[in-house]
Amino acid sequence: MRIMKLTSVIVFMLSVFLFFLQSNATEDVSALAVADDSSNAVKIPKIICHRGFWATAGSAENSLTALRKAQDLGAYGSEFDIWITTDGVTVINHDGVIDGINIENNTYNAIKDKMLSNGEKIPTLAAYLEEGKRNLDTKLILEIKTHTTRERNNGVVDAVVQAVRDAGLEDYVEYIAFDWENCKRILTHVPDAVVGYLNGDRTPQQLADEHVKVMDYQMAVWRNNTNYVTQNHDLGILSNVWTVNASSDMLWFTTLGVDFITTDDPVVLQQLLKDYADMYE
Repeated sequence: MRIMKLTSVIVFMLSVFLFFLQSNATEDVSALAVADDSSNAVKIPKIICHRGFWATAGSAENSLTALRKAQDLGAYGSEFDIWITTDGVTVINHDGVIDGINIENNTYNAIKDKMLSNGEKIPTLAAYLEEGKRNLDTKLILEIKTHTTRERNNGVVDAVVQAVRDAGLEDYVEYIAFDWENCKRILTHVPDAVVGYLNGDRTPQQLADEHVKVMDYQMAVWRNNTNYVTQNHDLGILSNVWTVNASSDMLWFTTLGVDFITTDDPVVLQQLLKDYADMYE
């Protein structure tokens, strides 16, 4: 068993070496040294399942099954997307339209029987939160989608915060949004909430000034601003990158030192992080 483990580590180390040899010359690979501090234990990012763990048998994006499978995998978090209907029901779906029906412009009755690809009906936030209670080790990463008017954005924020409070899950839900005003409105309701900003156009200091705790940016932003990880650390802000599906990208961002990686392929990421940690045993 020791020989097999050593062989696995050697193979992984060779893949790391080859990865850096093949890195694009325009990338500042030296910036990856931010995570290489021999005075500290190696930093392993936590896994967030993008729209739940849906890329597996019987599952579907933003389904209750995808949440359960993320929980069973032991992921740090399961991300999902929220819209609100004209009669105030919060539902989970990535797109604002399902089967040709615009969610924010219709009542819940108009969409309640719409099916996901695995045969489940479109879930409500209430049902998702109830399922979340099954395993509180997996955080619920709640994305508030940007609606078409300020009034509707305010309405969905207020409804979501109240639903989380009613479910008693304030300590187990983290919020993310592309809309800066939505992020700030969440914090007016829950000043100590974990809120992440997605749009990629604000600096670490700007997030810190508004008490936004997570910089949650897509890969390209991080590659162009590798110094953000260190700045975030100094300001007490966490760093998350999305959506990371290629093994080479998983490795790059792990070495960069981000706190979280959001992925559609959590099984591959889980094994890569295990191999990465084994290198330092």
